[in-house]
Amino acid sequence: MPVDTTAIQADEGALRAMLERAGVEGWKGRACKCPFHDDAHASAGIYEKDGAWRFKCHVCGINGDLLDIQARVEGKGLGSILKELDQGKPPPPRMKYQTKPPPMFSLAELTAKYGLVNEKVCVYTNPDTKVADMIVIRIDAHDGKSFRQCRPEGDKFVMKAPEKPWPIYNRARTRKAKRVVVVEGEKCVHALHSIGIVATTSPGGAKNAKNADWSLLAGKTVVIWPDNDGPGLEYAASVKAMLEALPNPPTITQIDPASTGLGPKGDAVDFLDTLLDLPKNIRKQTVEEVLASAEHFGAGAEWHQIWGDTLAGRRRSLPWGINHITKLTQALLPGTVTLLCGAGGASKSFMVIQAARYWYDNGIPAAIYELEGERAEHLQRAAAQMANESRLLDSEWAESNPDRIRAVESEYADYMAKFGECLTAAPDEPPTLMEIASWVKAEAEAGAEIIVVDPITAVAPSDKVWIADAEFILAVKATIRTTKARLVLVMHPKKGHKGSGLDELAGGAVYGRLANTALWLDRHEPPLMVDVMTPCGIRNFGVNRTISILKARHGRGTGHKIAMTFDPQSLSYHEHGVVQPKTKLAKPEEEQRERRDFD
Repeated sequence: MPVDTTAIQADEGALRAMLERAGVEGWKGRACKCPFHDDAHASAGIYEKDGAWRFKCHVCGINGDLLDIQARVEGKGLGSILKELDQGKPPPPRMKYQTKPPPMFSLAELTAKYGLVNEKVCVYTNPDTKVADMIVIRIDAHDGKSFRQCRPEGDKFVMKAPEKPWPIYNRARTRKAKRVVVVEGEKCVHALHSIGIVATTSPGGAKNAKNADWSLLAGKTVVIWPDNDGPGLEYAASVKAMLEALPNPPTITQIDPASTGLGPKGDAVDFLDTLLDLPKNIRKQTVEEVLASAEHFGAGAEWHQIWGDTLAGRRRSLPWGINHITKLTQALLPGTVTLLCGAGGASKSFMVIQAARYWYDNGIPAAIYELEGERAEHLQRAAAQMANESRLLDSEWAESNPDRIRAVESEYADYMAKFGECLTAAPDEPPTLMEIASWVKAEAEAGAEIIVVDPITAVAPSDKVWIADAEFILAVKATIRTTKARLVLVMHPKKGHKGSGLDELAGGAVYGRLANTALWLDRHEPPLMVDVMTPCGIRNFGVNRTISILKARHGRGTGHKIAMTFDPQSLSYHEHGVVQPKTKLAKPEEEQRERRDFD
């Protein structure tokens, strides 16, 4: 049975003894000259990893645990060493030595050896005890900078880092401040402090953010100012991750270091150096401008994004073509879903065609999927609306009036050729919900700003309707959230519905729950007499259609009703205004003309 080498590899003394057999002399703590090449400096050393002690030379690259080093010293293969252990040969002897206590320094001795406080020697003072619980020494050399951490031992310090997590810098001011700037390095903290801006950092350089205790920043506003290089951005990402993991995470923004105009590795110190000729108050105002330009993350980012998009004109509610729907619902904001429900005969499709023509005429890219009827039929309806002539849809009348038909064809041929590109007709077999979702995604990615499916309730039936509906609405919501398109779903009510309401929509309840706007189109036969608020005051109308606003998440119209007239001559809708309380049915004789209704 193979011998367990765990205890052997965990023996620091045995590794030291083996290295001394190889020729190591004069240990410097764990550092030593490499015995395997002509080493003029202490280029090698030992370290512990996963419970095993290992040797590594940073010059020749030789490394390994005790058994690897023994094999090299004795000129054997590692397999031979392991075989000898299996046969009962005792392991290498443990070196008997006494570890010398580490050297200790006072703060004065550290500054005398390494440099001034706040320049080379940075004191991490505990704001509660007023005593330093860590010192970080920055050592600049021709090949870069390095850091050494010190911890208190009595009234002096030893060159060993304290237990993790390490404290952050400038804790007394950080604790009191509402906003704190996180920078990379104590030098940047002092530079910002010189103009009255509170900042902090973590000890040990760009790779050690994860070792710091950031809890003091919980609930604050934090601006991360990274150095203008790869390690700086990695440090910022690490700090951000640590802050977001706090129980009460701060509001986080981050400066784009490239936007400061500095070159590679430029930091807050370098930026302030460019302002040295300016008065202190101007320097501070300039830095505040940089801080204000920081990019937001999380909920704050989303909130600022809405305002930014609004002010830039990117978050605009597109017009419906019916003014009161536009004003009361803001239904066509980017990334929204609107439901338009109505029973058969309510003329929903004519409303869709009228809206589609309005969008086309005003240069708004739209895509309409007509699940009932061929595209040519819907273009006929568009022509009838434009010609103000419903009889164009009467085949018997059209056959008897060929000259009129030819005139309409000639007048609108170019328009219909281009407008028709907005329309998609269903194939012979009705598509599934997920096929519709794929179409919505393709149209949105192609640039359509408004997408209509008329009616969504005409798709192929599913075995588990509630699951299919949920999968569909979640898929299209993800699409429009990403592309910022607007989606309109035309629907029918449930069979045997009683009145209008979100619970009366056909399909799963998920439609009403996840839609941003829900409209219900009602047909009134005979006309409904209503009081309507108009620019000239309240007036009484007899109307044959009303639109109830069941839900308006982005508007103030929930619960309102819009008075409409569907004109059987032009097959178009005309709005009158918002219905006021106290309505009554019109008498049948008040009906002004015979109507032919289409849907």
